[in-house]
Amino acid sequence: DSMIVGRSTHSPEQARAALAEGFDYIGFGPLFPTPTKKGRPGIGLESIAEVENDVGNEIPVFCIGGIKRDNLELVLASGARRVVIVSALLQAESIPDAASDVIRCLST
Repeated sequence: DSMIVGRSTHSPEQARAALAEGFDYIGFGPLFPTPTKKGRPGIGLESIAEVENDVGNEIPVFCIGGIKRDNLELVLASGARRVVIVSALLQAESIPDAASDVIRCLST
């Protein structure tokens, strides 16, 4: 029971199934096209609130995929409680500065 296991999901139906299957958390996305998920189109922001309401009260939901500082506020306004940012940080000119900027945005 000490292991934490999550599942990537791409729709509200998959998110609810992951909860029913007993996963500890889910990744939900990719919200936008991203180089880390080549060939998978972005699913958009429309289902975030539904997934957070249906699943996020039971297990953590991490929104992922193409999230950058310039769309982060929109993702949060769509109902996201947790986000994963990969490419935008790793490709930043200054990773510490980019991370600090994201943290400031999340803290407000």
